[in-house]
Amino acid sequence: ERVETADAMKHALLEKQWDIVISDYVMPEFSCFAALDLLKELGLDLPFILVSGVVGEEKSIEAMKAGVHDYIMKGHYARLAPAIAREMHEAKVRRERRQALDESRRAHDELEKRVRERTAELANANAALHAEILERKKLEEELLWSNQNLEQRVMQRTDQLQMKQLELEARNRQLEETYHKLEISRDRYSDLYDFAPLGYVTMDNKGIILEINLTGARLLETPRAALIGMQFT
Repeated sequence: ERVETADAMKHALLEKQWDIVISDYVMPEFSCFAALDLLKELGLDLPFILVSGVVGEEKSIEAMKAGVHDYIMKGHYARLAPAIAREMHEAKVRRERRQALDESRRAHDELEKRVRERTAELANANAALHAEILERKKLEEELLWSNQNLEQRVMQRTDQLQMKQLELEARNRQLEETYHKLEISRDRYSDLYDFAPLGYVTMDNKGIILEINLTGARLLETPRAALIGMQFT
């Protein structure tokens, strides 16, 4: 579909799903930079190819910096079809990467939630066990001032507490096993992070590398330990 104004382009982008945008550099009521701004405003990641016969090297570089994916001179249309195929493939790769990153984040959030829940359960179980032990000590002190009949009753109560303690200890072991499984899952997540097919880098607000996966270190051809603390630029 051909459009020549911002309103027409916005309407077309909202009306249908598109694969690629091919733009002239300047038009009577529109321009490639205005089209790029509109594309960014709508949050769409579409390949954007500039086809023009009036743009020099300086303007073409400026356009590439602004977000144009490729530039083709008018009259050199043999490059257009391969450029379209390449940029559509790159757009697909970017979408797949974003999807993989979103899934990885969701898995990490779910894992963190499960760890917090299991940790809270373990803490509650330990608190309950501690409370039972304190109660038992109190009963043992009372035994010193009780008669034989009372001692018998306390012994029965002690047996009940021991059974309760065994049950709590069994639950505690189950929670520890669950926590161990969660740690294994977290280790697997770390392996997925380290050996992902693309580099991941975590930086502070000054551009200092705080963390980088093995793939990122390999792509930069530098040992990971040497990269930590370096300026990313």
